[in-house]
Amino acid sequence: MKPKEKSCKVCSKPFKPFKSTAVVCSYQCAIKYAKRKEKAKKQKLRDNVVKYSKLMAEAKAAFQKWVRKRDEHLPCISCGKLTAEQWDGSHLFKSEVYRGVIFHPWNVNRACSYCNRWLDGNLIPYRKELINRIGLEKVELLEKEADQTRQRKWSREELVEIRDEFKQRLKLMR
Repeated sequence: MKPKEKSCKVCSKPFKPFKSTAVVCSYQCAIKYAKRKEKAKKQKLRDNVVKYSKLMAEAKAAFQKWVRKRDEHLPCISCGKLTAEQWDGSHLFKSEVYRGVIFHPWNVNRACSYCNRWLDGNLIPYRKELINRIGLEKVELLEKEADQTRQRKWSREELVEIRDEFKQRLKLMR
């Protein structure tokens, strides 16, 4: 049984394929077809990267809003100031290095922008005050988790879960 005449996917000219799976009429069209497929594959990967980064941004935004609401009446965790021009969410374990505890509620606390930005978190008094707030055992658990999950990559499903969880927690606080 001979394959029927087909239309080339690149140049649209009719051709008789030598195999039933052929979609192009010549080597030149095959090269163009392969380049198009590769370009489409790269575009899909780019789209996935954008979508992942958007999910990460949404999860961070929901978490940060919740932290701001949770700590709105607390002083700076590092210096104890009650007033500041600007407040930040300070991480005991920096989010750039310790990927696994970015969204851990014990790791992020309200701090004045001076301590967080100019004093790089002012970590010694930060840790002391965190021990006063949550206890030594919990701080040690956080330290252990931070070391174990340093290179963690959050899945899309986890980011959606985190985003939705902290949006729900924020609603319950209001």
